Amino acid sequence: ALVSSANATQPPYEKWFANGNNTVNVDFSNGAGEGFIEDNVKYFEGIGFKRAGGTDANPILEKTYEKNGVETTFRLNFRTSQNNMFKEMNNPDTHIAIYSGHSGWGKNVRGSLEGTPTASGDGKLIMTNLCVGKGELQQIKDKFPDAQVITTYNSEYFRQGGTAESHYAMKELFE
Repeated sequence: ALVSSANATQPPYEKWFANGNNTVNVDFSNGAGEGFIEDNVKYFEGIGFKRAGGTDANPILEKTYEKNGVETTFRLNFRTSQNNMFKEMNNPDTHIAIYSGHSGWGKNVRGSLEGTPTASGDGKLIMTNLCVGKGELQQIKDKFPDAQVITTYNSEYFRQGGTAESHYAMKELFE
C-alpha cells in the first residue's frame, strides 16, 4: 500500500476532465535539429492525428479517441524547444508537457528549469523522451512537486520513421 500511495497509477483525470472538458492539451516541445519535430509530426499523422491549425513549423494535430462510450480529443501543440520545454506548466489549459529530443547530458532539462516560473504542477503530466532522463528527475520534481513525471531510464533511442521508443510510449499514453 505504501508504494501505491506514493506512485500515481493513472494520470490526473479529475483535473483534466473537470467541468465537462473532453480535450487534453499537450505542449509538445521537440529538440532542435535532427528532424525531431518533423518525424514526430509524421508519426502522429500516420496514426490518425489530423492537422487542426498552427503553422508548418509549429502544427497543431488532433485525434479523438473513443473508449467505453466516452470521446476524448488529444490536441498536440508542436514547437521546437529552445531551453523552454516547461514554458506551459503555468498554463491552466495545458495538461501534458512532452519533450522529445536530446538531453545534452542533462543540460537541456536544467536550462529549461532555470527559466521556468515555479509552479506546483498540480494536474499536470510531464513526459521527457530523451537520453539520461533519470539524471534530472529530482530537479523536475523539485520545480514541479505535484506533477506526475514519466521519463526514459537510459536512452530514448530516437530513430526516424516512427520506430522510436517514445512513439510507442506516447501512443500507449494517449490510448
